[in-house]
Amino acid sequence: MTTSGERASATLPEPTPVPRPPRGSHSLDGPPSTVGESLQYVAICLVTGVLFAIPAAWLWVRLADPPSARLTTQGLAFGELAFSQVSAITFWFIAIGFGFGLVVGVVAALLGKRHGLVTPLGILLMCVVGTFLTLWAGIHWFGPSHPVDFVGLYVATPKERTQLLSDFTDGDLLVSSLRLTTPVALLGWPIGGMLGSLGGSYVWSKPPKTPWMPPQ
Repeated sequence: MTTSGERASATLPEPTPVPRPPRGSHSLDGPPSTVGESLQYVAICLVTGVLFAIPAAWLWVRLADPPSARLTTQGLAFGELAFSQVSAITFWFIAIGFGFGLVVGVVAALLGKRHGLVTPLGILLMCVVGTFLTLWAGIHWFGPSHPVDFVGLYVATPKERTQLLSDFTDGDLLVSSLRLTTPVALLGWPIGGMLGSLGGSYVWSKPPKTPWMPPQ
């Protein structure tokens, strides 16, 4: 003999979960992009690298603050502060490149959900363009008009130093060039861009939560 509670549990249907759509078919993702759309995405990434490199170069020069020294009859005095500022030129290039690359990497990854492997390729190209344009614009647009390589002057022989200073006279204020002390500084933009791409990919690759539906 069965009780009423046992009969109710025997007749109550099991809740049926709503099937999840396959990854990549969510409505926010849309269908996979065509070749033309992928090329357009890469072109937008390149233009973005150009546009963001200009403010990055300006900010780099302002924060790096290239050191200066006055040329006298006794020569050019190099202090510890001047060489610390020379090192800061490289540091700020890395830091600013990393920050800009991180921001544009996240945004580009979120907007490039439909482009598959084209997305990280476009972000990498964007960061490469941003790196070299930041360096070029910082030197030629925002940097000192007649820079002097302080590091080169320090390691040069007296004869080489005389040649390097031949265009200057006593009393001239010499400003350091925006020379990077290591090529590793060129990796700031790409590293930030790739980390931003990973962060953006993690956000949009998470499948949407399936709401629980009561049994009918």
